[in-house]
Amino acid sequence: MPSAEWSTNEINSDHILTDQKHINFNDIDIDSQSAFNVEQEELTIVLKRAIELKQKGQTQKILQLYQDNQDFLSLNLPLSIDAANTFRQAGLYQTSLELISKSIQRHGQRKELMHCWARIKLQLGEFETAVRVFTQLIRGDDESFSIWFDLGVSHSRLGNLEQGLDAFNHAQDLDPDHQITTANRITLLKDLCKIKEARDILNQIENNKHDNLEIKGAEAGLLMAEQNMAEAAMLFTELCTKQPHQPLHWLNLAAAERGQRKTIRPNRIIRQALRAFPNHYDLKQAFLQSLTEMGQQNAARRLLTQINLEQISRKDQHLFNLQFLAASCNLLPEAKRQELAKAWERRKQSDALQNLWKDHLATAWPGRRLRIGYLSSDFCNHPVSRFLLPVLQTHDRSKVEIWGLHTGPHWDAVSESIRECCDHWLNLSACHDAMGARAIADQQLDVLVELGGYTGHSRIGICLHHPAPIQMSYLGFPGATFLESVPGWIGDEVLFKTLHPLETEQHQLAYIKGGYMTLPKPNQCPEVNRTATPCFRFGSLNHARKLSDQTISLWSDLLKEAPNAELALKSFSFIEAAEQQRIRQRFEQGGIQPARILLLPWAEDHATHLAQYNEIDVALDPIPYGGATTTAEALWMGVPVICQQGRGMVGSLSASLLTSAGMPELIHIDNKNYLTCAMNFYQEGVRNNLDRQKLIEKISNSNLNQPRRVSSQLESIFENYRSSLKSM
Repeated sequence: MPSAEWSTNEINSDHILTDQKHINFNDIDIDSQSAFNVEQEELTIVLKRAIELKQKGQTQKILQLYQDNQDFLSLNLPLSIDAANTFRQAGLYQTSLELISKSIQRHGQRKELMHCWARIKLQLGEFETAVRVFTQLIRGDDESFSIWFDLGVSHSRLGNLEQGLDAFNHAQDLDPDHQITTANRITLLKDLCKIKEARDILNQIENNKHDNLEIKGAEAGLLMAEQNMAEAAMLFTELCTKQPHQPLHWLNLAAAERGQRKTIRPNRIIRQALRAFPNHYDLKQAFLQSLTEMGQQNAARRLLTQINLEQISRKDQHLFNLQFLAASCNLLPEAKRQELAKAWERRKQSDALQNLWKDHLATAWPGRRLRIGYLSSDFCNHPVSRFLLPVLQTHDRSKVEIWGLHTGPHWDAVSESIRECCDHWLNLSACHDAMGARAIADQQLDVLVELGGYTGHSRIGICLHHPAPIQMSYLGFPGATFLESVPGWIGDEVLFKTLHPLETEQHQLAYIKGGYMTLPKPNQCPEVNRTATPCFRFGSLNHARKLSDQTISLWSDLLKEAPNAELALKSFSFIEAAEQQRIRQRFEQGGIQPARILLLPWAEDHATHLAQYNEIDVALDPIPYGGATTTAEALWMGVPVICQQGRGMVGSLSASLLTSAGMPELIHIDNKNYLTCAMNFYQEGVRNNLDRQKLIEKISNSNLNQPRRVSSQLESIFENYRSSLKSM
């Protein structure tokens, strides 16, 4: 369950135009400025001085000149526009807005003034206002490249990607050679998951224009969408060299390296960028995530004390990252997470279309199947899909009708399997939240089950529009969402046992008896065949981000008590030699020789991955963020998993699965009992194939292997909610 992705590339809002960046002072007749009072005399001096400085290219002195003479600037229309643009480009947005507002009062709502005013509003983040004004200006002049361009930027910032693309297409028709417009079209097509169309535009660009840096940035972003991270990293490296003053290039370079399963190099890139841009929120957020991925939760907590949480959470992606990291790594108390979630929900709902499900006259319930929509960006080879697929396969279709609501960027064989299990399929990947919510509301669902929470690419914002009367969370996010629009939370007794009171008060908890997750034996499961080595091996195939300081300390203590044992670890981040060295050094600091830490190679196919459990005798669950898929897979390979149940959902995932598997004796509440259990296995020696087969047989007869148990209870839960709604 990864957190939200880092940025790729954004819409470029800059374009070189005389009427928007610099006024042509040759059009101003200074001699005609009658010096009938002091103000006009001062204005004449300012005009002459501005022309002189323009000719010399002394931008800073022009800015100072305008700042020193703000009282007179609105008297002259061209001068006030140039000064306002100068202030805006210097980041003095309020100063710019005050000046252009005075000029509007003096000269009226002239097109050039309103255009300048709307651009300032765009810079201030008032995107809806900017869209409204640019749209009005277009009605009076649909041949203005500048207005179409700015309308495209405004729509894009607002999340209206289709409208933004349409505006940029109009701008491109007016100026076919404008490379920034071309780059923005490529970026928007990529964001709309229209990868082929974006690639077609890129392929049509003349070779001599491929050196344009905006085009290179758009191409690098497209390469990332195509999962070609190595080539993307090469382009972003070039961009960082040629435009080192652009922090987004550094952020994207780190993201491209991260996309190649690297951990150390992205961290170093972000550190380097932060030295140049110490207050850049995107970089701070990426650094926070990088620290947690390296298991450095204490350093992440220290960084959080230096970040304005309200500021960083204004951007959806940042809020999602923060919520995920706070929940999974215990970086923030529940009260703060709740406060941030509710503030985000209020802010988003102020513009949301409320209770869309009420726009339709619901089809009569008697005799109609229950309509369930599963909303996810992870309908692909992902843990959420592995746990959901058996539920979909065993739903009683005489009782329920299933909609797959796909919002993710990836598609593979698992995606096909998910779609085949659904009666209906909606691809909402290219829709903004309001459009997606409207499309869902039109299906007249009874229940909407969101499966992502605040994870990467999640579209939980769709739920804020209430496209279904019953909305619930399930599977994907390791904690409470704290959203009033998604009151239902599906789990089990073990999962909810250690919840914070704020979480239980906020959500309507729906319990699945016997465990809320089910995972039958994987089809690719190889035969058990313990590797021929006399050495006892503990192991963990969880991602290295879960190797917290607590985990390293606990496992180091275990290896000290079990001097002849080894510890086998696997993480896709081990593809990086520096990461392997870092992990071994952390254990060495805990008193464990590097030779006792076995780092298993990354396996691309699932069968090879599962076969690596044949090299492990007992699996160890990390703390405080335990495993889910890894725990279930270890059990299906005949490997027992020792866990320590901690606080909240993240600390109870393995405990839930082990309870379902009928192995509560492997669940502990403190380090002492965890270590005692592990040492008992160690003293029994290497687990042979017969012991492994016995465990597999036990799992086969357990609740973990009963998907109809889960799907049946979900149907009952949903039907009870529908009945309650009907009686209201």
